[in-house]
Amino acid sequence: MAKINLPPEVMSTPVFYVVDYYLKYDRTGEFIALVKSDKGRRLIQDVEKEMGAKFRGTYFPVMGFGEYTAEDWWELPDFGTLGKFRDSQAWNKALQEFNQFYDNAHPFKARLLGSISDVKATGLRETK
Repeated sequence: MAKINLPPEVMSTPVFYVVDYYLKYDRTGEFIALVKSDKGRRLIQDVEKEMGAKFRGTYFPVMGFGEYTAEDWWELPDFGTLGKFRDSQAWNKALQEFNQFYDNAHPFKARLLGSISDVKATGLRETK
């Protein structure tokens, strides 16, 4: 895996990892029940504890405004945390539990969002 070479001040800035996905239509109610249950909360808390990440919630589009069924928001302490997901036992255990509800016929979409203070834009013209 390629090493990310970013300045230390950027590497230590919180980022948001957002994953959009579709759920199986006939299993959405079960998914919601699991996420809200003690078991679902424990799975998420285990990921938070192991990764140092903070789960900010699962969100659904309101009144059909949105392409995907749901999205999860995770706040990561830094960019380096993203690489920990692959080897995380807690993350893999949670995925095994939640995977039964995902509609894998449609691709997931993930975004990694950083603070505007960390964004370096190119091609901008100077303003007077």
